[in-house]
This record gives sequence, structure tokens and C-alpha cells, in this order.
Amino acid sequence: MNWIRNDKLGVLVWLFFLILGGYAIVHTPFVPFADQGISGYRLSWSEYPQLSNGVVSYWIIGVINAIFDGYRYCVGAASDPQYPFQSNEWVRWVVFAFYLTSAWILTRATQLSSFGGAVFLGMVFFSRFGLIWLSSEVIVGGFVMLSLAAILGRASPVGVGIVLGLLALTKPDVVVLSGCLGLYTILLVEKDWSRRKQLIAAGLATFLVFQIPGVLAHGWAKHFDSGARAFLSFGQHYAVLLQKHQLNRDLAPHPWEHWYQYVQSNFPGAQTFSDIVRIHPSVYYDFVFLSLGRLIYVIYFLIKPFFLASILLAGLGFARKSALNGSQVFWWFLPSFLPLVLLTSAHFRYFSRYFPVFALILILGATREMKNIHSASLKLVWARQDWKTLGSIAFIVLLAIGIGQTTSDAFWEWKNWRPGVAYWFPD
Repeated sequence: MNWIRNDKLGVLVWLFFLILGGYAIVHTPFVPFADQGISGYRLSWSEYPQLSNGVVSYWIIGVINAIFDGYRYCVGAASDPQYPFQSNEWVRWVVFAFYLTSAWILTRATQLSSFGGAVFLGMVFFSRFGLIWLSSEVIVGGFVMLSLAAILGRASPVGVGIVLGLLALTKPDVVVLSGCLGLYTILLVEKDWSRRKQLIAAGLATFLVFQIPGVLAHGWAKHFDSGARAFLSFGQHYAVLLQKHQLNRDLAPHPWEHWYQYVQSNFPGAQTFSDIVRIHPSVYYDFVFLSLGRLIYVIYFLIKPFFLASILLAGLGFARKSALNGSQVFWWFLPSFLPLVLLTSAHFRYFSRYFPVFALILILGATREMKNIHSASLKLVWARQDWKTLGSIAFIVLLAIGIGQTTSDAFWEWKNWRPGVAYWFPD
């Protein structure tokens, strides 16, 4: 309750964006297909998700649908033909609410000012990541923010372990990110061995508890078998990257449906991902560099409104030889890009987990630079040619321009949205 009383502005902004997000979801409905089918998942013993599917994401969506099904049954509307469609909207809104709430919790854990926290919530909301069509990606982003809040807010080691354990189960590739954040906490945050043991025990216990139903339902081998998923994931993303370089894309086989043709054409005899790397290493290296180029392009596309501001912030930090408070943890995110380069290729939607971290760095930087500006006289700054303070002013201006552009882009897309035209990003 103290958090709420001490951040009334943040709560009002959170509530405003929660309502606005619900309005945006209702007016931009997507009919689930392919990957979006997760939004229709119902809790079932026989269909309990395997480890490679993202157990926690399925659990959360299953619980949401169970509540929604109960409500629909009570009001006698379960036979409504619009029911599956409305269920998809319901799932998207609840997951969006989780994403936005996690962002607000992160502002409290990092002790941002009420204004700084409100600006951060605005950046997260108008990035539109909380409103994308694939709910599991939004769940990952929410747990990333909760993990950062637990670590930077110095929560109990048991709490940190539980959140990191849940994060690791949202999607298979996120295990790397969860492990890196866990290592950071163990090595650089928790100095007491008893607290480290508590964190490790809580994380492992959380991870293992969710495996028990899957092992009982499917058997040990099937539940933990990730080989088929790895081969499928690589094959589809390889086909997508390769299809873009065909002489006639329209005549080329559809990469998501006929990915095996691309794989067998360039990796003959390969039946597993290990075969890809072991039998055809030189061709695999071509994929890695294509995938790396795709990652660089996606990162630049997403941070383009803030590119100059981020470069200037880095330069100011280097000139002052001072790092942002808690900034060491952000470097531990870098290894989590490896699965996106080595096994798949970067989708725009993947960055629902990274953009809030990027936005937080900018807001923390703005807080530091505003303090430098407040402590200086603008007349003396100009007379003495204090380039560091002038750089601080330029950074604030560039950040404001980037936020304005992102906000404008969001409203333009909502205004011009048409069913079936496109999703939020060119994925």
C-alpha cells in the first residue's frame, strides 16, 4: 500500500493506459491462427505443455480461459458463435494488464520519481509490445520486468528464485536469460552463501514443480524432448531467411509450411539440429551471419527514434566515467541474444522482453542528466562552454523527440488499422 500512496501519479497513469489498452485491443481484434493458437489453450491433463512449449505461458493462458469459461457458463453465453473470438481478446487484455503492471512494479523497485515512472510507463505502452498478437511473448516481457524488479529492488532470495524459475519456463530460449540473471544475482548481488543457496533452491524447485504433471502425463522422454522443436524452429527460420533471397519470392515454397524443402536442399541428410551443425558447418555459418544481420536490423528498427539519444547517453557516461545505478545487470542480457542468432532469427515481437529494459536505461539516464542540468546555471554553462551539461540538455531534447515520435506512430497505426492488413510490426 505504501507503493500506491507514494506514487499516486504512477497509479493514475497505469489505470489510464490499462483502459486505453483495453480499448485498443477491442478495436484491433485478431482471429487466432498458427502460433496464436496458444490463446485458445485450456488446462488439460492430456494436453499438458511440454518443456519446449513454454509451460508457464500455457499455464497462465489456461487459467485465464478457465476463469473466462466459468463466467461465460454462468451467464449462459458459452454457445455464442463469437465466443472463441472474444476469448482471444480477453486473453490479450489480461496478459497486457500483467505486462503493464510489471512495468509499474519495476518503476517502484528502481525508485524512479513519479514523473520518471509515468514517462517509463508511457514508453512501454506506446511501444505497443504489450498489445501484440502473440500473448506468450508479452508474458515473457512481463516476467523479465518482474525479475529485474526483484533483483534491483533487493527482494528476498526466495522471491527472486521463484520469479527467475517462472521466467525460465515461459519460453525455451528464455532459459539462457533467466540463467544469466540468476548468475548476476548470485555473483554480484547476494554476498551471503545462505541467501545464495535459498535463491538457487527456490529457482530449481519452481522449475521442477511445473515438470511433474508433464512427466506424469507424457513420460520423461517425451516431456523433455526438445530435439524435434529445435529442428523445426531452425528449419522454419532458415527457410524464412533464405526465401527473401530467392529470384522470385512468389514462386518459392512457403517457408513456414514447406521449410523442410529448404533444409533438405542445403543440408541433405540432416534430421536433427545437431546434424545441421555437425554435417554441414559451412552452410550453417551462412545462416548464422544472415541471422546476425537480421538481429542488427531489428534492433535498429525498434530503437531508431531513440538512436541518437542512446548514443549521446553512452558518450556522456563515458565522459563522466560514471555508470548508471544498477546498470551492470543490463550487460547480462547480451548472452540471451545467442539463441536468437544460432537457432532462430530475430522477430520484432521477441523484443517485448528487451524494449522495457532499453527504456529503463534511457529513463535512468534522463534522471541523472536532469540532476546535472538543475545544478548548473545555463548562462555559465554557455559562457564556459560546458559541453557535458550542453550534452545533457541535448539528450533530454532527443529523448523527448523520440517519445513523441513513438507516441505519434502508435496513434497513426491504431487510426489506420484494418482487419487482416498487418500486425503491429512487420513480422
